[in-house]
Amino acid sequence: MLKGNLYTLDKVERNREGHYTVNAELNVDHNIFKGHFPGQPVLPGVCLLEMLKEILNQETGRSYFLSEGTNIKYVKLVDPTLDNRLKFDIITKADPKGLIVTASTFLENGEANFKFKGLFELK
Repeated sequence: MLKGNLYTLDKVERNREGHYTVNAELNVDHNIFKGHFPGQPVLPGVCLLEMLKEILNQETGRSYFLSEGTNIKYVKLVDPTLDNRLKFDIITKADPKGLIVTASTFLENGEANFKFKGLFELK
């Protein structure tokens, strides 16, 4: 689990059924940034996917896994020394297998850095 270690959540809003806005703060001292990449830290894309899954699990009280990513775009790198706060905008729709999820993350200046659409299935 990355929450509490790589990042913390400081604001979670349920805007309407299945729509969440979540603010996350990255731990710039986390060891992952020392190896990815030395001298130029970057948040690994797989960590964004894991953060999204952890937020879904927390907010729904259920346990999901990423089953299918139909559209995953990393638009801009996240350098935690420049941008250590991310805003997740998540929309979920019930599916017989789990949740169809559309999500984006934004840097502090409002620029999108990650876009996702896919299916998270129940474990």
